[in-house]
Amino acid sequence: MDQAWDPTRGRQVIAEAAVHLVATHGLEGVSVRKVATQARVSAGLVQHHFPTKQALLLAAMHQVDAAVQARLEPLVSDRRSASARLRALALEILPLDETRATEARVWLAFIAAAPADPAIAQAHAATWQELAEILTRLLTHHHGSDQPELDRATLLLAGLDGLAVTALAEPQRLPPPRLLALAEQLIGQALSPYS
Repeated sequence: MDQAWDPTRGRQVIAEAAVHLVATHGLEGVSVRKVATQARVSAGLVQHHFPTKQALLLAAMHQVDAAVQARLEPLVSDRRSASARLRALALEILPLDETRATEARVWLAFIAAAPADPAIAQAHAATWQELAEILTRLLTHHHGSDQPELDRATLLLAGLDGLAVTALAEPQRLPPPRLLALAEQLIGQALSPYS
């Protein structure tokens, strides 16, 4: 595979291999050798593209973020009501199928590493902030408010994160139907009028 190497696609293949290893073995399960084996390339090629383990891990994190953003972008800009778009976006980030569960496992591994790794913490904070801003805009539009709905958006996103973590850690307690029902309650609270 190394001989007919397309550098752009090659970086993606290596990052996808790192994503797979993070999802199945956590951050500790990632090494240059294991990623090379998973990607079916040489360890030297992995190191050429990602000179440090942290660079490799950040590439995996960005790979997952890019996949999620590619799915969320059309949801944010479609012509449905703000509440319908918010609901679709909220459900898209929950581990309700294998693709989203893999992404959530990767994200959880990075959340756990963030307090000890400033680069991972910065990348996580940027992604979380972007999601919070999208939810804030949708909630502000839904409620017709002059004031940004940052608190409700933050509460909703934190609740969705908590549901995702619980669903991954205890799938017997939160199987997809129950996860979906609880998420709908959180979404309904965020969309409800002020009392």
